[in-house]
Amino acid sequence: MALELLEVLRQQLETPGLAYPDYYLKPFHTYTNGNLEWLAAAEVRPASTVIACRTFKEMDDAAAAEERLRQGITRTMRTDLIRRGLPEPAAILDVGCSTGISTRWLAAEFPGAAITGLDASAYFLAVAEFEQRQNPLPGGRRITYEHGLAEATRYPDASWDMVAFQFIAHECPQAALHAFVQEARRILKPGGVMVFVDNKTIQNLPPALFTLMKSTGEAVACLLGHV
Repeated sequence: MALELLEVLRQQLETPGLAYPDYYLKPFHTYTNGNLEWLAAAEVRPASTVIACRTFKEMDDAAAAEERLRQGITRTMRTDLIRRGLPEPAAILDVGCSTGISTRWLAAEFPGAAITGLDASAYFLAVAEFEQRQNPLPGGRRITYEHGLAEATRYPDASWDMVAFQFIAHECPQAALHAFVQEARRILKPGGVMVFVDNKTIQNLPPALFTLMKSTGEAVACLLGHV
């Protein structure tokens, strides 16, 4: 029954005729179809836990390690907003939101913000929406999940206060990363914030646009800059 509902959600969320870039259609993570299948979507939750456990090797509790990781990321974002004298974001876009793990943590850290998760995989988005229905946010608040591309979001110019990219940089070629940055700059409001969170490959991001802030662990860093 759950898989049947997931398939219904996938069809509802999918953007008809979305043209995927070549890099997204190549096999990776051992899956022939990359992120465009259910097995890849099922792997996201345990993979997130593995990242947390590898980051905080001294912790025996996997759930506590993941909470420390995710909370460390979002609180680093908040801390730097305060340090820069920037207002709390009212509209946040989580690009490459996958199954919504990072998106829900953003929603928890910024309870006053409208949160949207954007991903190129309708399979991942279906899992995110399923999770939202199974475990609703407090007060009837909802995250909007949308099917689309990081380099061509179709959102209006200057429409977001914060655009976040969490754990997707290491999966993408340099040309795609540059396109992501250009698109994020277009859709950010003046003074808006762009955030990249990733593992060791974070140093390969375009350096002129960001300031290295603070590591949330030995293998994870958060880069944040405003335009």
